[in-house]
Amino acid sequence: PYLYPHTDILKNLADIRDREVLSCMEAEYTSIRLAELVTGESVSRFDFATLCDVHHYIFIDSDLFKDHAQYMRTALAAANALFSDIGDKRKPEYLEKIALDALGRGQKMKQRVSDVIKKAGFKATEGRIRKIVYWNRLERYEHGEWDVKLYLLQNEESE
Repeated sequence: PYLYPHTDILKNLADIRDREVLSCMEAEYTSIRLAELVTGESVSRFDFATLCDVHHYIFIDSDLFKDHAQYMRTALAAANALFSDIGDKRKPEYLEKIALDALGRGQKMKQRVSDVIKKAGFKATEGRIRKIVYWNRLERYEHGEWDVKLYLLQNEESE
């Protein structure tokens, strides 16, 4: 019941049935969310509830790391391997690689959205980019130049 018929692809909110397209889209949306966390206000407290909130913020029902869960667990464990008896064995580079890869993918997505906004005849401001990224996520579709032009005209007139 979790897979599309005759495939091994999990059902997803974007209704994408191509593994490569789904993987790319999930990674890009996750990257945007990571970038927003990095550039936004820092977390004032860090506890389990905050970690859950951050996870929810980054992943809004995504199974991005499902196929690489073991790697994620290993990277998290390696980044925190500080022992009282054998000392500091931390290796954060694996976790850093995951974050840098996610940020890179997010930057590519941001550039694509920026290009579409410019082609639609608007200046690609951070606010407009976020609007279009959010709209794309909401509609589960990356909108083209004409759709973006109409969307921005309608939404900016009402503000």
